[in-house]
This record gives sequence, structure tokens and C-alpha cells, in this order.
Amino acid sequence: EYKSYLSIMVYTPKPSCTPEEMRHDLRRYYSMEVEHEKELGSYDDVMYRVTLSGGTTVIAKYYNIRMAATQDLTCIVRTLLTLESYNVPKPIPNSSLELITPIESDKYQDGCKVKCNLVLFEYMKGDMLAQTKLPCSFWFKLGRTIAEISRDLGKVDTRGFTRMHSWAPESVENTIISCKECFPALGIPPSLEDILEKHRKIMADLAPYPKQFIHSDINEYNIIITPPAEGSVAPSNITTPRNTSDYDPDFGIIDFNDLTLTHRVFEVAHAMGYILSSQAFDYQVLYHFYRGYSSIIQLEKTEFDVIFDIILVRFVMSCVIGTKTITLDPSNLYTKKCLEINLVVIQRLFKDGPQLFYCKIGQNENRKNYCSGSN
Repeated sequence: EYKSYLSIMVYTPKPSCTPEEMRHDLRRYYSMEVEHEKELGSYDDVMYRVTLSGGTTVIAKYYNIRMAATQDLTCIVRTLLTLESYNVPKPIPNSSLELITPIESDKYQDGCKVKCNLVLFEYMKGDMLAQTKLPCSFWFKLGRTIAEISRDLGKVDTRGFTRMHSWAPESVENTIISCKECFPALGIPPSLEDILEKHRKIMADLAPYPKQFIHSDINEYNIIITPPAEGSVAPSNITTPRNTSDYDPDFGIIDFNDLTLTHRVFEVAHAMGYILSSQAFDYQVLYHFYRGYSSIIQLEKTEFDVIFDIILVRFVMSCVIGTKTITLDPSNLYTKKCLEINLVVIQRLFKDGPQLFYCKIGQNENRKNYCSGSN
């Protein structure tokens, strides 16, 4: 029943692009000479960090056209341009002043050559959040900024956007059922039907609320801690762990590949799940993050009440997709690492439960109600 769906959403191979082919493409379409490149980990696209002959660094990303149709990728690129006031990677035009370059690879699928699109992005220098320990003031600022981006994404014209990838909330049920044979191997507490029922209730509860674009994948690898501005005082090595409040760095958000049209609460819920994962379930960090978010966007009670289950379903879905991906591509070390981390997160969520979660992050009356058990 889901074979056709799976062939596009789960089984789609990465584009075939060797370093030599990438060098050729940048020379041909961008008039750029590559001095050095490094392939970066990714689920479904091919991505290189490229140092050009003049010393500039860029990111070259090859998108399989079956995963990101040209009109949807155009919408993603256009959306990035509307966020110019934020620290997000800007697309770089090719020699014809186009932001998207169509490429036909030598890899075949279903008897046809795999077609992909190449987009070059500015490189954001810095450290991934996963490598960094930061003060409470940073987490407040991060929450506020993500809310501001969410608010502005809510104003973007979504017409012409048709993409429904396997990670989208609206795809959850099909994705999990499509990979259901992987579920028993996870060894997690909930049953498959329990997870699906939670998701159905989430979507039913949110049905009255409008939809908008969300980034959909604000995790510890997509938040970049950027170097301090020239003349400011900060540690020389920004990867050094620190707890002091006198270092409050700037940051940027990268990788809008999973741009999704859905309800706004999924953005903050997904971000909170990844923050818990990367910060060893430090609820104090999460509390300050949500305080910052709430200073810009005040969620309705219905939205707030589904955050825990959204996080749980997201990590279960990530695990079943990850297990399926590794079955098909055992060499995908990035996915193996993510799977190990996500299984630990699911076990911890079940240990803590929703009441502790909401008690720790709730604001004002919400916090009092959840901590007293009256909610």
C-alpha cells in the first residue's frame, strides 16, 4: 500500500556526486575554482564544505529532485531571502544569476537518471551547539530568536509549495507505518498503536489552528555558535565549555531543507526535544529557552499541552526512519549516531513523563498547575 510513497519518501537515494564532479560543477556553473573540499554528513542530500582558491568558504548542496521538487526548492530559497535580518545562510547565484542549478547525475533509479539541483550557500563559521556549553541568558535569547523567525515565517506566502516530506507532521502516520517492521527492534516502551494514537490526537487538537512555514529541524547541529565580533572579549577557543554568564555569543540557524507547512507549535516542540537531547535533559536550560520563546509568542493552552507528545512522536519517527535508512545503507554513520542518541531520549522521556516535563518548563500559572498535578 505504501510502496509508491516509500520509493519517494524513504528509499530515495542520495544524489551521486563525487568531489571531482562537484569541482567540475562549480567551475562550469559558478566560475569557481576549488582548493579543498570536505563532504559533510546528511540524511538525503550530498553536501560539501568547499574552500575556494581565493580563500572563501561555501557550502555546496545537491538535492535529489524527487525529495525536493524545483518549485519547492525555489520556495525554500525565496523564504531564506526574506529572513535576511537574521543570521541564516544566504544562497549564492551562479554565473547566470540563478540561485538553483539543475544537474543530471550518473546514478540511476527506476531505470532513469537521478536528477538533482545544486544550490550554493554562504558558509557560517562557528561551532555547532552540540559542542558548546552556554549560560542561561543565551538560551533565553535563542528561544526569543526562534519565536521571531517563526513569527516572520508565518507571514511568508506559501502558495506553490507542495512538498510533503517524510519528516513532516502530516506524514508521520504514513512514515511510521511504512517502516513498521523496524519498530520491534527499537525496544522502546510504547507500542506502535500507542504512538499513532498520540499523533492522531495531536493533529485533531491542532486542526482548528492555522498552518505556516516552519524550519522543522532546529537541532544542535543546525544552531551555529558564531565567533565573537572583532574587539569583543571572549575566550579564544569558543569550543571551550563555560558556565559563566559573561560570555553570551551570537548564533545562526542553518539548514532550511526541511521547510514544512504545518502548525507553529511543531517548531518550538522539535527544538525543545533536541535541546533536551543535546543538554543531557537539563530542564533549567529548557525553562529559559521557553521563557525567551514565550516573550514573543504566547502559545494557546491546547498548543502547549501537546508539546510533550510532539517531542515523543518526533523521536520515535526519527528512530524508525533511521533504522530503515541504516538497513538500506549500512555505511551511513551519521544516521547510526543519531539513532543511538534518539533511543536514549525516548527512554528518558518515558522515565520523566509529561507532568515533570511541563512542571519544569511551564511559565507562571501553567507551571503552578502542572507542578501541583491539577492539569
